[in-house]
Amino acid sequence: MHIPLWLVLILFIFVILMVLVADLITLKFFKIKLSRIQKTKLLLAQLGLIAVISLINQVLKNTPSGLLNILYIILGAAVWVYFINKFIDKEQPIARLISSYVFNYIAILILLVIGLIIVLASLIQTVKISGNSMYPALKANENVLTYKFDKKPSLSSIIIYKIPSGTHALGRVKGLPGQILELKNQPVELNGKLTYLKTYHLKNNEYYVTVDNSSYNIPARIINGSNIISTVGQKI
Repeated sequence: MHIPLWLVLILFIFVILMVLVADLITLKFFKIKLSRIQKTKLLLAQLGLIAVISLINQVLKNTPSGLLNILYIILGAAVWVYFINKFIDKEQPIARLISSYVFNYIAILILLVIGLIIVLASLIQTVKISGNSMYPALKANENVLTYKFDKKPSLSSIIIYKIPSGTHALGRVKGLPGQILELKNQPVELNGKLTYLKTYHLKNNEYYVTVDNSSYNIPARIINGSNIISTVGQKI
């Protein structure tokens, strides 16, 4: 699955916004007043903590997830309590600061879950397979996840694409942009017309697509990448 850079950036910005919103809700609920500069510093401290946690996760990847989660909560609480107590409000009781962190932690989780459900619903779709053109990989009436953000499939990926008639079709990518196909005078649908080609040099953004089930009378096609709707993922 090809995850484009723009999607990674969007998800990164989304996480930052959710953390910021959770911070504002927590601070207001516990009546902890911060200036804009202090809010920015607190957010940066939390993002720095996320980076540290990611590093720890790589170093201790063989550690049971339960222990790692406890470690992350302790680290998060320590950063939150130390920052507010040191730079913002020394009069706040430590127990109250810990309570505010727990509230903040839960708020972040809730916002992330709700937000991710909304974001992913617009990028990932469940599709019911119609027909057996991709048998045995996919069978009729099976449900699969499709990734609408993945418009640059890799070799052997199964994709959903639009044909000239406007309907959608399933196919497996057997040729990528820039490749030279050795077709040996095979029938190929190009620009909506069936033709016989011995060789063909795929242009930029052109893909060679076939079906897995040879008993289906569906010709191989050379399609433009702009007609790719989504890449098929796992069965569900």
